[in-house]
Formats: sequence, C-alpha cells, structure tokens
Amino acid sequence: DNAAAKLDAARGTVQAMESQFEGTVITAPADGIISKRYHQEGYYAAAGTPLFAIADISVLKTVINIPEGNISGVSVGNEAEIELPKIIGRITRIAPVADLPAHTFAAEVSVDNTEGLLAGVFATVKLTAQPRQNVLTIPVYAIVMRDDQKTVFIVEDDNTVRRQVLDIGYTDD
Repeated sequence: DNAAAKLDAARGTVQAMESQFEGTVITAPADGIISKRYHQEGYYAAAGTPLFAIADISVLKTVINIPEGNISGVSVGNEAEIELPKIIGRITRIAPVADLPAHTFAAEVSVDNTEGLLAGVFATVKLTAQPRQNVLTIPVYAIVMRDDQKTVFIVEDDNTVRRQVLDIGYTDD
C-alpha cells in the first residue's frame, strides 16, 4: 500500500508539472517579428500580461502631410516614390479633414516590404499628382524672386526682354 501511495503521489506531481509546463507555450496572435521584449525568461506573468510587442513589417506605412492647395490632385491609389532605396508605394488613405493650423491633409502611403527594409526609419516621399492638361510648364530654375514675387523674364519677338509676374499653380519640389 505504501508503494501504491508513493506511485499515486508521483503521478500527481507529474500531472502538476505537466499542467505548469502547458502554460509555458506562448503563441503569437499574428505573424511578425519581436520588436520589444517586456519581460525576461523566468518571469511569472499572469494571463493577459503582454510579454512582447510584435511588428508586422511585411507592409510598411508612412504618413505624409499634403498642403490643402495640392490635395485636389491626390487620391487614394496614386503612386508615391519613397527614397530609402527608391521604391514605389501607394496612397492607401487620405484624411477627410485638414489638420489645423497647418491646413494639411494626412495621407498614408503603404509599400510591400519585399526589400527587407527596417521599420521606423526616415524616408523622403515624392508624389505625382494627377496629370494636368493644357498647362504651361517651366523649369523651377527659370523663376526669379523679385520683391517677394515669383517672376520670369520673357524674350519677345523683337528680342526685348520683359519681366512677367507668375501665378504659380503646381510645383514638383
């Protein structure tokens, strides 16, 4: 009887240890990489306590601010050139209301991370607005600032030069 009692006690101990071991398996709720570890190995955590921060960097996103004067030429789906290495993303969201006092619209640009880029780095984004038809374009270096006005000098048919104040619409800088 003594041996049977010891065997039952040992089985109980094994069951208790197995029960404790089952609680040591951690499954992430989503795919990604561990971006932050909140606790070290051996820490006892209650159910629901965050242990890690997980980042899904398969698609990277950045937020840009578009001035209200340029927002009419930008829409969801437009391409955006991102210079990290040069990659192409797409505008996936545009805020419906301008941020004050800057009067800019926050737009989200997303890019598939097939290059293995790191998250959280600085990027420069260039947008191409909807193409405009029947507009005059000139190089930005031809514009001269005079008396706080953007001007150009035009050579007339009789080879005289005339100064013209510009009403600038869209620029690519």
